[in-house]
Amino acid sequence: MATKQWSDGIYVVELPPRPGLMEELVSCRQQFERDPRHVVIDFAQVDAVTSSHISQLLRIRQSAIELDRKLVLCAVPEKVMFTFTITGLDKVFNIVDDIATVLAGLQID
Repeated sequence: MATKQWSDGIYVVELPPRPGLMEELVSCRQQFERDPRHVVIDFAQVDAVTSSHISQLLRIRQSAIELDRKLVLCAVPEKVMFTFTITGLDKVFNIVDDIATVLAGLQID
């Protein structure tokens, strides 16, 4: 599992490429529900997403909203970003390029 506690209030999740992607997303959601913190999900190794992956991301997002936490997707490859764009999810998720900037910003908040 590639979920790391970055600080007292932030998890960083480094997603693997398929086939382990779904298991990691489920694990991330379960961890978040047990111990809610801001979540930064690193997509650098992800080569594609399915509707099941998106469903898990939306569940994490909904929980984050309900618990007043932030969910940020980082380093999303062009192929995956295309999927987010054509589905309109680029407007739903907070997606940024630079993970270091996001972490610094979350720590300041």
